[in-house]
Amino acid sequence: MSKLGKKQIRFVYEYNPLLNEPIKYNQTIYLPTKDSQTGNNSQLNNLVQSLVFEGPKGQQSIIIPNILETKITEKIIKESKELNKQILIIEVNINSNFENSTKMIQAQKSWGTLWTLINQMLTGVSIGFKSYIKLTGIGYKAQIESQNLLLNIGFSHPVSIDIPKNIHIDPKNIQNTSQGALIEVTSNSLSLLNNFVFLIQKIKPAKKSFKGSGISVIKV
Repeated sequence: MSKLGKKQIRFVYEYNPLLNEPIKYNQTIYLPTKDSQTGNNSQLNNLVQSLVFEGPKGQQSIIIPNILETKITEKIIKESKELNKQILIIEVNINSNFENSTKMIQAQKSWGTLWTLINQMLTGVSIGFKSYIKLTGIGYKAQIESQNLLLNIGFSHPVSIDIPKNIHIDPKNIQNTSQGALIEVTSNSLSLLNNFVFLIQKIKPAKKSFKGSGISVIKV
């Protein structure tokens, strides 16, 4: 049994009501197309729930397995003219239709994972995630050209990397020096951010390079 999954998610989002809105959320329960067309008699057990959160950093969504179900309650506290607190309480429970079925083991395995993913989504759409890519080496530098990150890291030509959707690199947040560069990377998706920065690190890992020159990642 997942100890994490049994806990309520209590997320507090502070925002200025004059500039921002509270986190928006939407729960949709539907029957997958293939089941609605076949007229499956066990349609109740095949229902799927979609959960969407939207905040100042964008939108994130997740499909909830039908063996689990979520319940959201919300409270807004007005602290002052320029400060509101939104409190979201999210419960993740095992669907009562499966409590005595063989799918219980699967539900228990998914419970804690879903809890973690929802928590990450709320952080992502409200304040986002941040990491730094560090280039170490004389003459190493970085710049943005169109939707590409260009790296000069000691090769005969600059390395060009496509910047995916939901990954943000502001040219103002690239610090180039004579000894290298520091690049700030942000996203509303922790998994997408981690995949991107470690993919760049693999191009020339600092630990495997001469005198520590190369690329390293600094997590925040």
